[in-house]
Parts: sequence; structure tokens; C-alpha cells
Amino acid sequence: MTWVSKERERTAPSSGFCAASFTYGPLSAQHSGIGRGTVPFRRSHATFNPMTPVYASETHLPELNAQTGAFVSQLCFGRPDQIERYCSMAVFHNGGLVAGTLFHSWQPDSGVIELTSASTDRRWLTKTVVKAMFHMAFAMIGAQLVALRVSEKNTGMVEIAQRFGFQGTLIPRLRGRDEAEWLFTLTDDDWHASRWS
Repeated sequence: MTWVSKERERTAPSSGFCAASFTYGPLSAQHSGIGRGTVPFRRSHATFNPMTPVYASETHLPELNAQTGAFVSQLCFGRPDQIERYCSMAVFHNGGLVAGTLFHSWQPDSGVIELTSASTDRRWLTKTVVKAMFHMAFAMIGAQLVALRVSEKNTGMVEIAQRFGFQGTLIPRLRGRDEAEWLFTLTDDDWHASRWS
């Protein structure tokens, strides 16, 4: 999202894919850390706020959405094109993209969305960024459950998911013959009851 406002936030419709079918509502000033009222995003904000989240989709900031998708996909899978349709949250630090989250595989009938995140800066998960990430999933997209898939080898992300209150199941060979994968889930109720919300 390139602006913040006190305007009432819009939610996703009950059907359709998030990146193609809805116009995102504003990121509230409380979540942005940028200020009050309506403020356009500028590179200077990334300096003012150490970690600045910005929402994007196929219809809103499509170039940033594609850049964030390639960034996350390259870091997670070694190729920039492994996730086809998504909306995203980019995280800037000092004017540069340092992290991103892709919201994909939206299932409107069940209210389930999958997240895939990556970062080049270990400090990216500030409280502001975490709130903005789950605000997008639960309030803007309208999901009732978030799913997250994590390699057993990514112990840092496993610890982060558990700290945020995700429930996990380790599935052998889900990433190939020699690698298991965690399937984590977090409900909107568990999120709202957590100390992070």
C-alpha cells in the first residue's frame, strides 16, 4: 500500500483471487509507523521508518508486486517464477527491498491463504511489519486461516512460526526424498488472541 489513511478498510469479496479481484483498503497509520492521515509512500519513509511495509497486487503497484514475487521466489526456491499468482507485502529498509511476503493459493470457499516469506535482513520482522502482514491476511483478504510451508532445514523460520502461535505438522519427504516439510497453520482467532496482534 502506498498510502495510509483513517478511512474505513475494505475487505475481500467472498470469491475470487486476492491479487486480481479486489482493491486493497488502506494500511492504517497504527500499522504503518509512517504517520497519521493520508501520506503517499516515498523512499524517504523507508529511512524514517526502519522497516516499511508496502502492499502490492496485480492491479495495485503491479511492478512492485512482480519485483517482490521474484525476490521471494528466488530466495526460497532458487528461481524467480515459482509462485504464479499472488498479492504481496514488500518491506523496505533505507530505500531498498529487504523482505517480502507473498499471499497465494487463496481458497475463498474455505477462507484459507498461504504465505511465503523471505528476507535478506534478519531484523525485518518488527512488530509493525508482523501486524501489517497478518492484517493483510485476516482483515484485508478475509482469510480465517493462514498456512505456511517450511523446510525442516529452515530452523529459524520454524522457530518464528512457533513463536507467532502457528500449529505445525512435520510431513516426511514433502520436499523430496531426503527432506521433510513443516505445514503450519494459524487461525484468525489464535492471531487475535496472541500478544503480537
